[in-house]
Parts: sequence; C-alpha cells; structure tokens
Amino acid sequence: MGNIRDFETNLYSRDFFDEELERLSKKRDANIGTIIIEIETEDPQIIKKTAEILSMSVRSYDIVGRVSKNEFGIILENINEDNIIEITKRIKEELQNNFKGLSNLPKVNIAWSISGSFFGNVKEAYENLRRKK
Repeated sequence: MGNIRDFETNLYSRDFFDEELERLSKKRDANIGTIIIEIETEDPQIIKKTAEILSMSVRSYDIVGRVSKNEFGIILENINEDNIIEITKRIKEELQNNFKGLSNLPKVNIAWSISGSFFGNVKEAYENLRRKK
C-alpha cells in the first residue's frame, strides 16, 4: 500500500480508501454506506476547506478519503437510510454555506448508497455511484 494519508488534505488516500472498501465488503451483517462528493474546482483552498467540512460532518470512526483531485469518498459502517440522507443533506448545506460568498461558486455533486456488505456488494455499490454522478 502507498501512503495512508493524502498530503494536501490529510484525509485518507485513495489506496487506503479502496483497501477499506475491500475489507468491509467481506464483513457480514453490517450495513455499509458510501457517499461520493465531487466539487468542481481547481482551487486548492476550496479542496482543503471541503476536506475539513467532510471530516467534521461524520462520526470520528467513519472513513473520509480523497479519491481523486476533486472527489471525496466517505465510508460509513452500521448506517441506515435515514442517517445517510441526514448526513448527505448536512454536508451539502455546510458546503453551500461555506462557499456562498465566493464569486465563482463551485458546483457540488453528491451521491450515496447503502449496501449489505457480503459478497462484494459494498465495492460494487461504490463503483456504481462513481459512474452515476
């Protein structure tokens, strides 16, 4: 495995995020949620602020990773649909509130999924989310 942390944001790296998805996909009897957040910007300050907001919007043991230059992923264990919808709404509101004063407001795309975690469904759900957004 490469670096565990992304240098710019200090979130988990794509390698670590993917390994955790793989590990959790083999875990039985756990509802696993994934949230994908894409923010359309090249501004490193907006990327860093997004990382900070995402980290503060979830539980301390959830996994928040930077999965590409302007895309983030969150893995939430033992989550239900109501909780993931609430978290997703909170994230979107926090991002909008923090960036509303900018002259060039970045577009934010968010998608989420919940999956039973056996037989690789978690990883499949994540890849489907990435294709949908």
